[in-house]
Amino acid sequence: MRRGRCIAVLIPVLACAGPRGGALSSPSMAIDCETLRDETVRACVLGFQARREQPRDGEDVTELEFALGGVCPYAGAIAWSGCHRGALERFRSHNALGACGDRGDYVEASIETSCMRPFDLPLGQWNDLVRKCFQWAEVGGQDYTSSCLGRPVG
Repeated sequence: MRRGRCIAVLIPVLACAGPRGGALSSPSMAIDCETLRDETVRACVLGFQARREQPRDGEDVTELEFALGGVCPYAGAIAWSGCHRGALERFRSHNALGACGDRGDYVEASIETSCMRPFDLPLGQWNDLVRKCFQWAEVGGQDYTSSCLGRPVG
């Protein structure tokens, strides 16, 4: 059943388009919190996919469940909730890449916050997943910023 939830989360996320180049450059433009939520989930999934260590046959799928069944959907909820409370404003004009960079930082921070969500594992294993999750957040945030600036990732 857990795998089914992971797949249910992954399918709509992969169908979402990334940020559109130039669409985020106007600071006065109204923020669409639902779109920001979807983009955060997508950035989380893409960061996870880029950094994921591939499991061997018969290996535990804990990392997949942690990312797709918990962290990524929760990151979207954090981004959406914070957006409605004006949290994105605290990121304004802090990134040298402008509004796109500010939103990329916000997306990355939302994913990092979700990495700390408790997961029922022994502490050492949970700590290892959190460390990896921060790497997913960094990659996802960079991917987000690159895509909204219309640059190739990397």
